[in-house]
Amino acid sequence: MADRLPNRLIRQERDATSVSPSTPPNLQDLAKRAQVFDRNILSDLPQDLSKVLASADADKRILNQNELTAVCRWAGTDAEPLWILQGLMHPLVDQAKAELLRQHPELTLPGGELHPEHRAEACWRDCFHFLRVSIYGTALDQDDITHSEGMKALVELYELVNVPLPALLDALEHLRRISTDVMSGLASGRQAARLGGILGSICEKIRNEMKTDEASCQ
Repeated sequence: MADRLPNRLIRQERDATSVSPSTPPNLQDLAKRAQVFDRNILSDLPQDLSKVLASADADKRILNQNELTAVCRWAGTDAEPLWILQGLMHPLVDQAKAELLRQHPELTLPGGELHPEHRAEACWRDCFHFLRVSIYGTALDQDDITHSEGMKALVELYELVNVPLPALLDALEHLRRISTDVMSGLASGRQAARLGGILGSICEKIRNEMKTDEASCQ
C-alpha cells in the first residue's frame, strides 16, 4: 500500500466548532476549550509518538500509514485493519447519514433540525472527527480517550450555537454500529469492541453533559 493518504482524507476539515474573528468572545473561549481527545493520556508514550498524536489531533487529521504503524507497534495493536478503516471513513459517515435520513427524512426539510444544509454538513463533519479520535484510541488500546472539561465545553458550545444534539447523537449511534460491524470483519473482536466502546462512550458523555446542563437550569 502507498505510504501517503489521498488528499481528500488528509485535508483539514472544518467542524461545527469553527470560529472566525467576528465570533462573540464567549463562543471563541468555548471553541478554544472544546476538546474531545484527551492528550493527557499520551504522557506514557515515547515523546516522538506523543508529538505525532497531539499534532494530528490539533490539525484535525487522521494518521498517515507510518504514524499509525508506529503507534500500533508501541501499543501492541494491529495497524492494518485501522489503516483500512481510515480509508473508509467518509463512506461510513455517508452510510450513517443515509440511515439517519431514511428513518427521519424530516430532519433536512425546512423546519427540521438539520436544515438548512450547512447545519447538516456540520453534523456529518463532527461525526467524521468523532470517528477519527476513536481510531486514535483504538490504536492506543485505550477505552477512555475523552477530555472531561473539553467535552463539557463542547456540549455548551453546541447548545449555544443550536447544534441539533438529538440528531447528532442518532447519527453517531448509526456510525458506531456501522463502524463496529466493518471493524469486526477486519480485526480481532477486541479491536472492534474497543472502537465501538469509544464511540459509545462519546455518545454517553454528550448525553450526560446535556442532562447536567438541563438540571442546572431547573
